[in-house]
Amino acid sequence: MSATKKPGTMQSIYILAIALIGFSYAITTPWLLQLGLPTGNVNVAVKGIISLMFFVSIIYAGSWNGDGKIYIFPLLIFFLLYSLRIIYDVVALGIVHLYSSPFYIFSYYFGLTVIPVFAIAKCAVIADVRKIHDTVFYALIIANVSLLLYVLVGGDLQADSAFSGRFQIDGDLEGTAILNPILLGTVGAILAAFTLGRVIMVRSTGLGQHVMHAGLIAIAGTNILFGASRGPAVAFGLCVVTLCYSLIRGGLGIGQLKPRWPVLIYIALLIVALITLIVTQSNSIFLFSRFTDMFTSRAEGGREERDFILETAWGDFLGSPMIGSSYATSYGAASPHNIVVESLMATGVFGGALLALAMFMAVRGVVRLLNGHAGPHGYSLALASICFMVLALTSGSISQFPEFWVFVALMTALGHDRHVPQRPLPRTRIRPPPPSFHRI
Repeated sequence: MSATKKPGTMQSIYILAIALIGFSYAITTPWLLQLGLPTGNVNVAVKGIISLMFFVSIIYAGSWNGDGKIYIFPLLIFFLLYSLRIIYDVVALGIVHLYSSPFYIFSYYFGLTVIPVFAIAKCAVIADVRKIHDTVFYALIIANVSLLLYVLVGGDLQADSAFSGRFQIDGDLEGTAILNPILLGTVGAILAAFTLGRVIMVRSTGLGQHVMHAGLIAIAGTNILFGASRGPAVAFGLCVVTLCYSLIRGGLGIGQLKPRWPVLIYIALLIVALITLIVTQSNSIFLFSRFTDMFTSRAEGGREERDFILETAWGDFLGSPMIGSSYATSYGAASPHNIVVESLMATGVFGGALLALAMFMAVRGVVRLLNGHAGPHGYSLALASICFMVLALTSGSISQFPEFWVFVALMTALGHDRHVPQRPLPRTRIRPPPPSFHRI
């Protein structure tokens, strides 16, 4: 067992940065829009501060902490390979994503992806898991409440048709969005999963705690329906399946955590709420309609735009399978919205193998956290990571999805850190010896 140095204040700033990189945009943008302030410059400044916070953590960390650093090396090597690709494509070939610029691409990738992952690899230890859990939880609450308030105040909603469409605030350029449905659904899905993770694992007492958790799930579920994005809904569904499996696994006496059965009441209430919503809504719920249309369309041979983009990306990979062809598709300079296909397209078989190894380490870390390796507070963080992993396969991008990589690095670091904090020994009173010992 390795000794882990207790982090100082400046080093621990990475904990706040993790929460901000994941959910700051969902917090600041609704309020900026409500106040009529420009969103672009403020959010750029916030992201610059976040990158600086991670950089400061690296500087003050000194030596590497924890045991997870070795397991993150495949991810760091993959980033090195991808960095060569993206620099060559943007600088030498002038390939730039639509509505992007070289500065935007490089700042997102290097400032908000590479630096944060390196900081987590160097700083993250199990001793910080409670602080990370609490900070992420508070950020999720603020993000969901901010988004929901803006939707309710800024939108013209009718009770019987509130969920018959998707909420989106378009940007100045056609095809762009300041607030998009995926963001709304993502923060909702993660908060719902995170809260259920607290219910099943973190011991809480009193009616107030249950009322709070139920209210948060209601807020999160409303945001999922307003966003009507299939990826976040699937991610949350997978988390519910994971919760049920944890109950069965815990009931068999396997694992290091003791799941709490009241989570079944929450899941049952969710099912009842969905059934009630379906029955009482005069119009069809758009999220459910999208799933139905997807299955119906594919059964009839229909295809979506993302199918054509994926087909183009796969063709680009087959054209140069060893070293890859480009970080963007040959037609439209787009992202495939799937990190696995994108890694093959950009870095070839070798880069794809590195990514596969890095993801194996991350998934292994998720499984270990679900089994209690980092205590009860690591469970909810693992569920949040599952959400990001699902979204990486449906809407993700290697260079434009920093929150995903941050949680991949976090799961790898925490899941493989062997320095589990020891519980303090209970205090005991030292009793004087019996009187007979004092007799001569």
